[in-house]
Amino acid sequence: MKRSFIICFFIIVALDFDVMFGQNTGLTLMYKLRYDSVYGTNPHIYQGIKYFPEHTLARGFPYWKDDKPLTADVVFSGKCYKDLKIKYNIYNQEFILEFSDKYGSLQQVVMNRMEIDSVLIDDVLFVRNRFSEIKTRFLQVIYEGNISCYLTWKKDYRFDNSGVDTGYEFSNAIVTCYIVREGKPYVFTNKRRFLKIFPSDKKNLIRKFIKNNKIKVKRKIQADMVRLCIYCDKLVSQ
Repeated sequence: MKRSFIICFFIIVALDFDVMFGQNTGLTLMYKLRYDSVYGTNPHIYQGIKYFPEHTLARGFPYWKDDKPLTADVVFSGKCYKDLKIKYNIYNQEFILEFSDKYGSLQQVVMNRMEIDSVLIDDVLFVRNRFSEIKTRFLQVIYEGNISCYLTWKKDYRFDNSGVDTGYEFSNAIVTCYIVREGKPYVFTNKRRFLKIFPSDKKNLIRKFIKNNKIKVKRKIQADMVRLCIYCDKLVSQ
C-alpha cells in the first residue's frame, strides 16, 4: 500500500530538491496518506456531463498550460487514478477528462468537481479550494504548514477591438498568489504586500532573508517561494 501512495503523489513542487526533500517532506506525505491507494479502471470516474468546447471561434484557448490533454494522476472520490488525459479549463474552473469509449470514439466529460480531491499534472498539484474568500474552485499548492502558499489560475473571455484582428479571445492566464495565515488567505503581489501579512516584529527578519537570498517576491518563482515560506513558517512558529 505504501508503494501505491508513493506512485500516486511523489512530489509537490519539483524545482528545488534540497528544499523539497529536506524541508517539505511532511506535506507530500500528508497528501499521500489522506487517500485510499486503490486505483484502476472504474466506470464512476468516467461519468459526468458531456463537454462541449465553448466559444470555439475565439482566439486562444481556455485551458491551463496547453490546449491538448495532459497526463495527470487524479484522486477522485478518495481513490487514485493514474495516467488520465486531462484538460484544466481555467475559464470555467473545470477539469475535463478525455478518453476513448468502448467503440473507440473520443469522449470528453466534465468531472464532478465535488468528487475531485486533487490533480497532479507535471509535478504541479491542484486541490479543491476550501476557502470561501478565494473565488476559484481549485488551488495550486506551493507550500502547506503553519502558513501556506497557493496560486489560483483563471482566464477571461473578452472582446478585443484593438488592431486589425478584432474579435473575441481568451486572455493570457491570470495568476493570483495567496498566503494563508491563521486560517485566513491574504493576496500578495510584491514584497511590500507580502511583508504586511506578518507581525511587525517579524518583518525585518523576513526582509533580511529576502534580501540575502535574492528572492524576487513579485516574480513568484516556485523554488524561491517554497524557501521563503519554510523560513516564515519557522519564524511565526517560534
